[in-house]
Amino acid sequence: MKLKITVIVSFGILLLVGCSSKDLTRSKAAAIITRELHFPQPVALDIKLGRLAVGELTFDRFVGDNSFYKKASDQGLLTMAWQGTQTTNAFFVETHGLVTLELTDQGRKLMIGNEVPASGQGMGYTPKHAAIKLCEKEFDDVTGITALGPALGNISTVEYQWKFGNLTPLGKAEAATCGSLEPHKESVAMQLYDDGWRLTRDR
Repeated sequence: MKLKITVIVSFGILLLVGCSSKDLTRSKAAAIITRELHFPQPVALDIKLGRLAVGELTFDRFVGDNSFYKKASDQGLLTMAWQGTQTTNAFFVETHGLVTLELTDQGRKLMIGNEVPASGQGMGYTPKHAAIKLCEKEFDDVTGITALGPALGNISTVEYQWKFGNLTPLGKAEAATCGSLEPHKESVAMQLYDDGWRLTRDR
C-alpha cells in the first residue's frame, strides 16, 4: 500500500513540474498556431452572380474568357443563361452581353457566408458577390524554434509549414490556386507571459 501511494504522489509531482514548465515545445507551439491562426483556413474565390452585363457579345466568347464559370457549370454547381445583347445610350452608345448566373443547391454547399449585393444595380441588372470554397490551408508541422532569450522579452521565433488540402472539385480544377501540394513555410513570433505563451507578430 505504501509503495502504491508513493508512486501516485511521485507521478503527481512530475505532472505538476511538467505543467508548470515555461519551455516552448513544438507541440505547444503547434497548438497555439492552429488555434490563433484558425487552421484549417478556407481558400475561396469571389465570383459574380445574378443578371450581369458583360463585355463579351456571344455566349461562346463569355465561356471562353471565363473558364471558371464553365468548370462550375460542368460540375453541376452553377447555371448559366445567355440572354443576348443589349445596347444602351446613357453617356455613350455601348453594346454588351447579358447573362444570368446562379448557384445550384450543390454549389451553395461550397459557398462561404452569404451572397452580397455588388455595385452596378439598376437597368435590370442584379449583380451579387459570393465566395466559393476551393480548398483549405491546413497546418502541417512546426519545423524549428529559435529562442531569443529574456533580454529580448522571452520571445521565440517559430518556423512552421502549412499545405493545401480538402480540395473541392473546383479546387482541383483551379490548379493555379490550390494545385501545389508542397508545404509552404512561414514563421511567427511567440512571447512568454505570466499565463503562458502567446502569438505576437511575424518576424
